Amino acid sequence: MKPVRVLIVDDSPAVRSVIRAMLCRDPAIEVIGEAGDPHEARSAIKALNPNVITLDVEMPKMNGLQFLDKIMRLHPTPVIMVSSLTSEGADAALAALEMGAFDCVGKPSSGERDQFAKVKTAAECAPRSIASSTRRALAVRLSAPMTATAAWWRSARRRAASRRSPRFCRNSLRTVRPR
Repeated sequence: MKPVRVLIVDDSPAVRSVIRAMLCRDPAIEVIGEAGDPHEARSAIKALNPNVITLDVEMPKMNGLQFLDKIMRLHPTPVIMVSSLTSEGADAALAALEMGAFDCVGKPSSGERDQFAKVKTAAECAPRSIASSTRRALAVRLSAPMTATAAWWRSARRRAASRRSPRFCRNSLRTVRPR
């Protein structure tokens, strides 16, 4: 079986080396390249054609979420977001999952071993099935118990979204603004 080809995109050389070391422990995973910013990553994706990309959220020149959006539109590839901003329930993690990221994990620490076990699963995932896995992950995360503050923010965002978008009547083509 061919090894899973992974491209690491992070602005910190130290974090890239830690991720590389964690991924290289598994003989079924091959790190084929590293990039320090999205512009380097774009050329590396074209040249190396990775099976999976690990992507940081906060990077110079372009936000990781903006780059994720471009990846999903132009070259759909399973992406695992790696950042301290993608901890459980964070807005950046939910935004990344909505855009098509396969999963979100926190920045690696010394004690974690199976943090990147999802890389092999992501490689098996065809690009068109990423959306369905994202919907399932969102459903699981959104069905988890929330604090009162998180529930209030979620309902406030829904109310704001419903005021912004017009709804269509079933029997006509005219739009009806919500009251």
